[in-house]
Amino acid sequence: MAEDGLNPAPLPKYIGTDWIGRESEVTSVERELLPLDTGYARKLYVSLDDQREQVFVSVVLSGQDRTSIHRPELCLVGQGWSIDSQAQTVFDGQVPAVLLGLSRELMVPNQGMVQVPALFAYWFVGRDRVASTTVERLWHTALNRLRLRPDRWAYVVVQTAVLPDENEESARERMERVAKALRNQLTPVGGEILEKD
Repeated sequence: MAEDGLNPAPLPKYIGTDWIGRESEVTSVERELLPLDTGYARKLYVSLDDQREQVFVSVVLSGQDRTSIHRPELCLVGQGWSIDSQAQTVFDGQVPAVLLGLSRELMVPNQGMVQVPALFAYWFVGRDRVASTTVERLWHTALNRLRLRPDRWAYVVVQTAVLPDENEESARERMERVAKALRNQLTPVGGEILEKD
């Protein structure tokens, strides 16, 4: 948590000597749609060896109004992405996550409209567990409410474009290198990843 008690701790500006984190502002649409007490930490990490290699990392922290956290598939389609594939996976060797294969058409100078593929991994972090799906998160939220221990969940995203000269496996490896370096901030459940139910 950041000192303000509202936002997650800021993501670091550098990851070793390989990546630099550039500020990535929360959009006005996000600010309008999500509750005022929603917290954010995000950066676009750019490889210092090849600036085409970029990994977007975002943490959205729910406030009192739990609608801060919702199914990411809804937002992605609203932003113009097509979801081409969806699978549950173990991200970075430890983190249960959902991995989406995305694509969208973008205007590229001298090429016209081009289909751009991307990978998008997400998971949810609660007080005492990491959940890969919205169903798991809602189940544990309900259980903890019954125990009078309401959760404040964080929604973690790691996203990268699949470059023209690479395959999805290479893009995923890039995402995992960045996520591994940020593991303590992206899955801070007592410093450990708890097993999925």
